Formats: sequence, C-alpha cells, structure tokens
Amino acid sequence: MRINNVDNRNEYCNIILDSTLSQLDNIIDVLLSVPYFSIPSDNIAMNDNTQNVNLAYLLNNTVMQFALYASNQGVDIKVNIDKSAKDKFIRSSYNYLWRMVYNLLINAIKYCVGGGKVKTSLLAFDNILRWQVCDAGIGMSPEHLENIQQYLSHEINEDLVETDGGFGRGLVVVKLVAIQLNATVKVESELGVGTTFTIDFPVGNVLI
Repeated sequence: MRINNVDNRNEYCNIILDSTLSQLDNIIDVLLSVPYFSIPSDNIAMNDNTQNVNLAYLLNNTVMQFALYASNQGVDIKVNIDKSAKDKFIRSSYNYLWRMVYNLLINAIKYCVGGGKVKTSLLAFDNILRWQVCDAGIGMSPEHLENIQQYLSHEINEDLVETDGGFGRGLVVVKLVAIQLNATVKVESELGVGTTFTIDFPVGNVLI
C-alpha cells in the first residue's frame, strides 16, 4: 500500500488518526497494566477479557494504521483477505490478538531495511483460519531461525515466567496468544531474502 501524492496522504492521515485513537485503550491495557515479567504466564488476563474478534477487520484496520509509516520507510504493504475468511470470528482477548498482529507487522516493516515489500494474508480452509506475514527483508541466519523455532515450539512453563527467551516482548505475546488459542506458529526465513510467519487458528476456535 504505497501512498504517492499529498492529497492521498492527508486523507490517509485522517483515517489513520481515527483508527489509531480507537486503539489507545488497547495500547494502554497491554503496555501499562501487564508487567513484562508476567506476560508468559498471564492466562488470567487472556481468559477474563475474551470476545468474538473478527480477525479480517482487525487486520485491515492495523494495516491501514501502518500505511503511512510503511510508505515513509519505502515499504509497500499489501493485505489479501479471502472472502470466506471475512465472516469468521476468533474467541479471544482483543487486546492480545491485536498486539500479536501489531508486533508481527511492525517487525516485518522494520526489517525491510532500505525499502521492500510486506504481504499479509488471511485464508480460510476446511479446518483452519490461516494468517501469514511475509516480508522481503533482511531475513535471519540459520542459527537465529532455529532458536526462534525452538522457542515457539515449546509450551510456556514456570521456568519461562521471568524470561523472554532472548527474543523480546513481542514474540512472547505471539507465543502466549498462540497457546491460548491452540494455534500453531511457524516461521521460515532466509538471510538476505526475507521472513514468513504463518499462524494457523484451528476451526474449533472460529465461530461462524
């Protein structure tokens, strides 16, 4: 999503401002009310604030917020939502699901150093709702990729309560949300080529 002229930029600025203001409560809830050390075991906050979340709407809304930022970074961000995925909902904490989307998209844009492309898609299959974030950025070394894959493959336990696995708060939230929703997170990456995150939400967590 590249914004080329001033009028379009101003229009997007107004849309993004309205959209961002609607997210302020979510930002405050996640960043201020949840201590960093408690994120890995914060199951109570997840379970006590669940609602039916339309992931297609959330994704479109977040991409819209990032459009001007991405354009200023020389990054072309595109979103593709399958028609059959638009009317499906996930029973989740909106704040945490939004934070998962936010983290993966902002990282994809950030790692497209010097410009590039970010593609995100939401597809519906017989038994899963699949969300992908693909960037043509700097990618990861095989060692770093293996460490992240191992971190995402293990369930959170007491030993991880006071650690982020060395990957930062964002990946901890991604892992937490995935575990709560019985979703699987896969990451593929090649140094100098880019990175793709794929998250499969099982159909049991999708209300039609």
